[in-house]
Amino acid sequence: MINLSQVREEHTWGVYFPLDQHTDYRYARFEIGAGQEGDIRPHVERFGALYVVSGLGRVSCKGLSSVLNAGGSEFFAFRRLDEIRISTEGGMILQGISVDDDPEVLREGYRVDKSTAWGPGGEELWLQWTARNCFKRIVLPAGRITSLQYHRQKYETNFIQEGRARIYRGPLIERASPEETLTATKGGLEIVEGGPGDFFPVPVGLVHRVEALTDLVLLEASTTHVDDVVRLEDATGRGDGRIASEHKI
Repeated sequence: MINLSQVREEHTWGVYFPLDQHTDYRYARFEIGAGQEGDIRPHVERFGALYVVSGLGRVSCKGLSSVLNAGGSEFFAFRRLDEIRISTEGGMILQGISVDDDPEVLREGYRVDKSTAWGPGGEELWLQWTARNCFKRIVLPAGRITSLQYHRQKYETNFIQEGRARIYRGPLIERASPEETLTATKGGLEIVEGGPGDFFPVPVGLVHRVEALTDLVLLEASTTHVDDVVRLEDATGRGDGRIASEHKI
């Protein structure tokens, strides 16, 4: 588990946090100070999306300007920009994902219903899904737990935006049957607790699961392998891969 304090970079306009960097995405957070304006272009690649975690401000790009508001338009997509200037009177927090080329956008604002598996309110909002990466806002209600799972190709970075979580992390799995893997790993999982500002990468093959100690909101950046889920254990008996019934909204 990593905390924001470990990756903090001070700037004249506020604080920049490089959360993670992968071949297919750069993941970052920006805390813009009250009454400040800054160009965040040096810290993002040329294509991606910004999610407004909190606050109110304005984004200006190539002469165009629009309002960013956590209570309204929470999400801003950008591409091929010379600069991204953010201005705010009361301060604001942005979190985003970017890459250095121009991938095809597959979907934006795509909601996935997780209420059957996670209970009422459980969902994933796929903010931006491109040919290079996926950026999600995940809501896991209190008392619920995700599958004990790992990925054969997918790499992801999970950030706790709201609430408290118990994180279960196991060994890297290369080749083993699900039965052998479950027996070997379930009793020996590393368990840590985290809250807002904590984040953790999930490399390929790492057994993991997340339990919501309170209502939990995660912001996840990942590669495009969105159907690559090997479920070793699931509270509702879901199998591996995409669950078609969750995507019909």
